[in-house]
Amino acid sequence: FCRIHFREHEPVISNDIQPLIDRLNNLVEENLQIEEHKKLLFDELYQWQQASHRIIDDYYEKKYRVIEEKLKEYKEECQEKLQKIKAQIEPRVSNQLNIMTHE
Repeated sequence: FCRIHFREHEPVISNDIQPLIDRLNNLVEENLQIEEHKKLLFDELYQWQQASHRIIDDYYEKKYRVIEEKLKEYKEECQEKLQKIKAQIEPRVSNQLNIMTHE
């Protein structure tokens, strides 16, 4: 456009551009709101993740202690059985050694 025609068309162009500018501003605002909501959602998701990890860690610790206690009890039972067997065997072995050395 030449300057003369531009001045003639300027009001029309301005009228056409203003709704586009308004729409652009609205889209920018919507985009900012989306980013704010995104941050809130991800913050909530992170908090959920942390809470879930704590629950799992607590459950793990409880089960670990239960298993550890059961294994300790089992080991003690085995040691008691071994002691009983040893107590039964030692006199017999000792008796056999006495018989062998006195013959």
